[in-house]
Amino acid sequence: MNWIYVHLLINYFPVVLAGIAFLSVLVAMLIGKRQTWLYAAITLTLAGVFVYPTHVSGERAGRIFRQRMPSAREQIDSHEQAADITLWILLGSGLLGIIGWYRIASDDPTATVPGWVKVALTVPALASGGAVAVTSVRGGHIGHQPWETSLHAPPVMAVDSTIRLKAIQSVPSVPSAIPPRDSTVPATPPSH
Repeated sequence: MNWIYVHLLINYFPVVLAGIAFLSVLVAMLIGKRQTWLYAAITLTLAGVFVYPTHVSGERAGRIFRQRMPSAREQIDSHEQAADITLWILLGSGLLGIIGWYRIASDDPTATVPGWVKVALTVPALASGGAVAVTSVRGGHIGHQPWETSLHAPPVMAVDSTIRLKAIQSVPSVPSAIPPRDSTVPATPPSH
């Protein structure tokens, strides 16, 4: 399985969900409706759920990509450092999202959302939005290749090595053993 492709497919889930959680907390602070706080809690929880599979696929993709593209190692390391921090921020935010979700859903529907729940959702939403932004920007600096966009495994030889080999080896011009075809000569010999 091509883990780079899998990571590229699923890495948008925690990023988008954390961004939506951040925006929904801002909207909830402005309008103060219970439903918007509940939506923010649910979205923050889902971002925490999707971060672990994204992180695992990213670790496996990083191992493959380091072998295949040695020139991208610095960008991969930078992205992985940010991803490690983001993993823990989103897992903690997801846990606080579950707590907020439970508290909001179990209260009387006409009651206001407690202040501690608002803080417990606002702080992690801000931290999650910032963390995924940094991780995404660093991940965007990794140069991806065409073979990463298929589910099939990448080639055995590193792409960097292939490019260097092609540049170093000059193919000598070998004359063809088959003479060029003359349009005045019939293609098939006459039969006797």
